[in-house]
Amino acid sequence: MKGKISLELKPETAEALKKLCGGEKVMASIGFIKRYISMNEKPGMKEKAKALLDQINKAMEKGKISDNDPYIVEIHELKKNLKAFTTDKTMKTLEIEQATLNGLEGILGCACQNLNGFGGKPSLMNSVDFANMEFDTLGFQGKWLKLIGDPSSNFTAMVFGRPKMGKSFLCIDFAGYLARHHGRVLYVAKEEGLDLTLQQKLNNKAVAHPNLDVASYLPSSLAKYDFVFLDSVNRLGLKPEDLNRLKAQNRTKSFVFIFQTTKDGNFRGANSFQHDVDVVIEVPQKGKAVQMGRFNQGGEISIFNNYSQAA
Repeated sequence: MKGKISLELKPETAEALKKLCGGEKVMASIGFIKRYISMNEKPGMKEKAKALLDQINKAMEKGKISDNDPYIVEIHELKKNLKAFTTDKTMKTLEIEQATLNGLEGILGCACQNLNGFGGKPSLMNSVDFANMEFDTLGFQGKWLKLIGDPSSNFTAMVFGRPKMGKSFLCIDFAGYLARHHGRVLYVAKEEGLDLTLQQKLNNKAVAHPNLDVASYLPSSLAKYDFVFLDSVNRLGLKPEDLNRLKAQNRTKSFVFIFQTTKDGNFRGANSFQHDVDVVIEVPQKGKAVQMGRFNQGGEISIFNNYSQAA
């Protein structure tokens, strides 16, 4: 209202506040987080990133950052991402996932959005307002729409079936579709490794694409990927809590978890796996995939049928 007011403090109150402000020190972890954020998506940061990682390690060795630090979890995640960036020659810039960036900026007091739940959506709404909300979906088409439906951009799926039934062909085909139309994809082929069999599957499905990377291990940083396939969860030695941690650390990404099965066709692993994903795809017989998830209950396709190849 363009007016001015003055506030008067008691002398002893003003003096106490001055001492408090003058004696305040910035925590070492806060300083490191600030420097880490400043490197995000900037070219030519390799050497600075190495220096920052070295300084963090030294600060931890000297006790300047202890396990009691309120931001120790963030520091450990920061270290993992810095190490991945400095050792991976293919990574040209340090990429901090948006959800992680929001959280770090929130610690520094500079994040204004997306702090009240993923995507900034409220956790309490009137039912009429909720019924009228519009949710973003990926826009699946062709056989993938028929099988899965149209999921959101951070969906999770599990695929299981007996050996030689076609589940890896299905997943390779799906990875190629996502790479062509929806973003960067990582296919972790721990089950087969980067061998001739995997190459043949890529070639048979004609899915090789600049947006599709394959690996025989799970990288420490998934920052540059939108979709991640883990083939298989069992061979990677991952437990339900590991998968939940992966999802929590990469909230904007989609995961496809591929499982080995027992002799009777049930997937190997705790039942909680099946309850923690949006999409459940079973390959009950050779060449047939059936979907039991929440987006398109009962959808099914023929794995080796090439109809809707344009999709």
